Amino acid sequence: MWQPLLEALSSNYHVIAPDYIGFGHSSQPAAYSFNYTFDNLTAHIDQFIKILSLNLCWCYRIMAALLACALQKVSR
Repeated sequence: MWQPLLEALSSNYHVIAPDYIGFGHSSQPAAYSFNYTFDNLTAHIDQFIKILSLNLCWCYRIMAALLACALQKVSR
């Protein structure tokens, strides 16, 4: 679904398209073993960004935008 957009953007940008835990093609841990909250998803995305040493990120889609807003709170 997103492949054509990713390919078009990748000619000018470094494109990373991770799945959120439990969404897309990623594994889905049971609800009792993973806390499916914006705070927890934000913590995972924040760690992902730090591991890759990303200093500029553009987010697309509603959930990504919500996580980006939450990440602003984390990084302050």
